[in-house]
Amino acid sequence: MPRIAFAIVLAITCTFLAAAVPAGAQDAKPKTVRSKPGQPVEIDGVPCSRATFWGEFFGRKYAVTEFHENGALAGCVASAAADIGGRHYAAGDRVTLDPDGQPVR
Repeated sequence: MPRIAFAIVLAITCTFLAAAVPAGAQDAKPKTVRSKPGQPVEIDGVPCSRATFWGEFFGRKYAVTEFHENGALAGCVASAAADIGGRHYAAGDRVTLDPDGQPVR
């Protein structure tokens, strides 16, 4: 009996939540797109390390690679030392860039 009650409550909740979303909100583009590359890759001249679920889950740096709405790299963990926009990043440092490709912070 508890499973049936749970299923009914879940169905009602999902129905009302879907109705509560403003029109057009479901079609809105995210400001940042996230990716988890399986291998180290160079993106916009930045050597980005690969990301793993376990690395994210256990807090081993912020390993997800992110992109701005315009497709430019927003951030990643450097897989090798690199000089970007006049700043030096060591391997393992988090690189955060603005939409124009310049370092932030």
